[in-house]
Amino acid sequence: MVQETEIREAVIRYQIAKWDLHAEVYFIEIQSKDPAKDFLNRFAKDSTPVKGKSASRRKKDVAGFHVEDRQTKKRGVVFDQESIIWKDGSTVEVEGGYYCASLCMAGGVYHLKKHDGRWGVAEFKINFQS
Repeated sequence: MVQETEIREAVIRYQIAKWDLHAEVYFIEIQSKDPAKDFLNRFAKDSTPVKGKSASRRKKDVAGFHVEDRQTKKRGVVFDQESIIWKDGSTVEVEGGYYCASLCMAGGVYHLKKHDGRWGVAEFKINFQS
């Protein structure tokens, strides 16, 4: 279970680091649910808030919709993850992606490797993007 938590954190940190569009808050969804509070606490010191997906909503706009924080109305992005697929003891795959608006979404597979005791994303292969 500890390794799975580290894998999921590595994916989210990768998603945040690679995010190049405007976001004032990041929302996380793991296997269609909010992550546990202790997991979200791993990001408490980050400069941009990280919350569970349930703290977000899709807000209609002229282009379709965008994601915003239910309380603050700040714009954000939802990062999601599905099951972890173990390839061997030091290689895993995680399906996931993001969405922030009607024409701002992608999904694919994160390929992670364990190196020097730490998990890191080696590659994100995009299956769809808009």
